[in-house]
Amino acid sequence: MENQNGRETWINNRAYELWQHAGEPEDQQHEHWSQATKEWRPV
Repeated sequence: MENQNGRETWINNRAYELWQHAGEPEDQQHEHWSQATKEWRPV
C-alpha cells in the first residue's frame, strides 16, 4: 500500500513539474499525467 502511495506521489509531483515547464497550460493535465506515468520507474 505504501509503495502505491509513493508511486502516486511521484507521478503527481512529476506531472506538476511537466505542467510548470510547459508554461502551466490549461486543459493538458491528462497529457502531463500520462507522460509522468510513462517515466515512473520503481526503485
